[in-house]
Amino acid sequence: MNSVWFARMKDTYKILAYREINKDMADNQILSSGMVGFSSSNPYFGFLYLMIRSDLFHSLKDRNATGSTQVSLTNQGLEGVKLLTPEEKVVVRFGSKVNNLIDEIILLQKINRNLEQSRDLLLPKLINGEIEL
Repeated sequence: MNSVWFARMKDTYKILAYREINKDMADNQILSSGMVGFSSSNPYFGFLYLMIRSDLFHSLKDRNATGSTQVSLTNQGLEGVKLLTPEEKVVVRFGSKVNNLIDEIILLQKINRNLEQSRDLLLPKLINGEIEL
């Protein structure tokens, strides 16, 4: 269930993270071929997620993107994205510190989307006088 997805297109910064906390979203979304993702076991998730969110990763992604019409990262180009990784015990310890924080971020994003949907549903009714405060 732990996976991180990002947009292949050059100069595009779209990242999705799926964990148990937002499994409902993962089960109900279809991603285009313009996205590429990695899965990980729980101890490594925090490192993977924050590495893919980093400016360095996106700089390397854009540098290895190719194409004339739509410049994007191919699987071959992805092989050219080289990042240093710390020892496994450091990555695991890091994950134990940040995974709960990432889950909190995901939960707050989910709450935000629900609030936006409620606002978009109720605001026109308020403006039209269908609802009074």
